[in-house]
Amino acid sequence: MTPATSTAHVSRIAWVVWTLAPPLLAAALLVGVVAWGNGGIDRVVRTRRPRPAFSPRTCNWRCHNHGCRHGMRVVGPPLAGPTRNGRVGGLFGWTVQALHATGSYRTANLLVFCLLWPALALGLWSWVVWQGLQLRTLPRVEDVAPGGAP
Repeated sequence: MTPATSTAHVSRIAWVVWTLAPPLLAAALLVGVVAWGNGGIDRVVRTRRPRPAFSPRTCNWRCHNHGCRHGMRVVGPPLAGPTRNGRVGGLFGWTVQALHATGSYRTANLLVFCLLWPALALGLWSWVVWQGLQLRTLPRVEDVAPGGAP
C-alpha cells in the first residue's frame, strides 16, 4: 500500500466510524434508559401488540391505535393546536391525519418514522462527517501565502 492509498483507506474508515458510532450509541443509550426506567429490557421489547380497553381518564395505546376521544391538547398551539371534533389539531394532528389518509396507518407510520426519517437523518449526518473530513485535508489558512499559493 502506498502512503496515498493508506491515507484514503484510513479516511474511509474514519468516515464510517464517525458516521455510524454516534447514532448507534444514541440508540443504545435510549434503549438502555427506557429499559432501566421500565424494569428491564423484557418490558420494553414487545412480543405482541397491546390491546388495552378504552380508559376515560387517560390516553393509552387504544388512543394511539384507534384515535383519541379525550379531546386533549398534546404540547402547545404550534405543535398540537386546538381540538376540533375530538381530534388534535396543529402539526401533530395534521401528521396523524395524513398517515391515516394513506389507507394503511401502520405501514405509513413505519415507512415514515422508522425508515425514511432515520435514513434522512443518517444521510445528513454522514454528509456533515464527510465534509468535516474533507475540510481536514485542505491547507490551513495560516499555511497559505498572502497571494493564495501554499
